Amino acid sequence: MEARIGKKLVDGLNPASLTSRLVVSDTEVRGFQLRVYPPSKTSSRGQKSYYIYYRDKSGTQHRRKIGDHGQITAEQARATAARWLGFLVVGQQPPEWETPEPEAKSITIGELIDLFIEKYQKPKNDTWREVEARLNRYVRPQWGGREAKTITPADVTELIQGIVDKGYRNAGTKTLLHLNRMFVWRLPLGDVPAPPPTAGLEKPMSANRRTRILSDGELKAIWEACDKVGYPGGSFVKLLLLLGQRREEVAGLRWADLDAEATVWSKPAELVKAERPHLVPIPSQAREVIQGLPRNGAYLFSTDGVTHVKGYSKIKKAIDESSEVKDWWLHDCRRTVATNMGRAGVSRFIIERVLNHADRSVTGVYDLWVYFDEKRDALQRWGDLLTRICEREKTEATA
Repeated sequence: MEARIGKKLVDGLNPASLTSRLVVSDTEVRGFQLRVYPPSKTSSRGQKSYYIYYRDKSGTQHRRKIGDHGQITAEQARATAARWLGFLVVGQQPPEWETPEPEAKSITIGELIDLFIEKYQKPKNDTWREVEARLNRYVRPQWGGREAKTITPADVTELIQGIVDKGYRNAGTKTLLHLNRMFVWRLPLGDVPAPPPTAGLEKPMSANRRTRILSDGELKAIWEACDKVGYPGGSFVKLLLLLGQRREEVAGLRWADLDAEATVWSKPAELVKAERPHLVPIPSQAREVIQGLPRNGAYLFSTDGVTHVKGYSKIKKAIDESSEVKDWWLHDCRRTVATNMGRAGVSRFIIERVLNHADRSVTGVYDLWVYFDEKRDALQRWGDLLTRICEREKTEATA
């Protein structure tokens, strides 16, 4: 949040109304900040404190406390911040600092992974176990005991390339994304490199994108395998095939996200990878699948009535054993849907809207129409085509 830090603003902020820390950056004195903390075990009423942020000659970011609100006013804190920052900008230490600002405590990569999972991933992501498993498998054995500050872009490149060279290109890409998020998250505390060693590195998948498309025969085999596997895994894969949406989004589909007739799926921005809301029309074939599901808690696909399905590898293994389809990923369903919508006469522009891909053109900035009717027609065309594929393959098999 950015605003002029003054008495009116500070007095108007109520720590009791917060659930997490609020940071206000001053719009006039760059580097002057107010941090408002909600009530905690150490402070039953919460706390408002003034700080400055600055970088030393090496580019490392530091934070130094000016004082707590109540012991010092907003205007006094502003004057102090301006004076301190004035010294720091010319490379001098403010005279009232009796001792040099202590260096940020070092932290190892192993410790950083533990904090990242506990403080960031668990509260924010249902898939935190996958992130933890990937970091523990690929990063901790190589860097666990190293200080985070010593990691360089060359180290990151070598690590990711090593994963890719073993044939795990997708794992390499995701590991790079996790590392980047971890370093950026920790950056304000000054105990990781600035800028992060992951900054500007290309994803290893960018040069060799996967192009696997399921054939008509494979689609039929997988569809029949879904019937044999049953709920929740088989039904889950059926919706992947019919809707073309991302694996995690379909797995996390809630009954509350559907309208009464199950004709529209409203995906809120906070549950979407692209971080923008998305309306997904439900074709008749998907509606039939949904109407046959048991009501087992908040989620459509759940084994315990509390959380949604997450054992994707176990689900796919069951489908593989029944269908005998080889060398495919669950994400290939999404690519197969997109390709077959084109086959059914749907324009590429509408396919992009169904997939909820960003329109980065100049027109896309101004065109906010959701193209719901066009998306509904596209998904219904694909649903009808999939039905014909399964019926045709069945007819040919018995002929």
